[in-house]
Amino acid sequence: MVLWLWLFPSMMEMVLGFYEPSGNYNVSGILFAFGSSTLLTIVPAFGEEFGWRGYLLPQLLKKYSYRKALLLHGLVTWIWYLPVLIFMGTQTGNNLLFFIPVVLVASFIPTIMHAVVFAYIWNRTASLAVVSAYHVFFDEIRDTLENSVGLGFLGQNWQMLVLTVLGMLVLWKTKWKLVQETKVRPTDQGHG
Repeated sequence: MVLWLWLFPSMMEMVLGFYEPSGNYNVSGILFAFGSSTLLTIVPAFGEEFGWRGYLLPQLLKKYSYRKALLLHGLVTWIWYLPVLIFMGTQTGNNLLFFIPVVLVASFIPTIMHAVVFAYIWNRTASLAVVSAYHVFFDEIRDTLENSVGLGFLGQNWQMLVLTVLGMLVLWKTKWKLVQETKVRPTDQGHG
């Protein structure tokens, strides 16, 4: 799924003539960059997953319904990424008072819904290792493509749309099961 999030829109843009890959690149160089950056990302990705899904979400599930806990943990994730999002806003254009708020607003719902997708993977697999692997591959496929061939408008934004829709479906249509023992009120299981 992760590869599809980045390659599908990029391939469509190239086929339709909307985007031309930048620079000179070769497959072995791209694969080497992907492999080496993947090794560097494993520890921080696991750290985030341990914090968000291994600790924060189970604590929130003790106090709140599934939907509220998932949305709160997504909000905390968005807040965590504020420095990166603000930096992205500074790189978008010269009018910082315009572009920083635009990036923050545009990222708000997609970031929260992506956190729901992460939580779903963790919930269904009961494994921080699996959700950490998803996290690593998501980040590194994006970064490797962005830093090698580049991503066009659709390539950069397709994943936000797909993950927002997927997160909303998962949030509203999934009956959540307990990954570990939490003190969730029985009436809250599977309901918001």
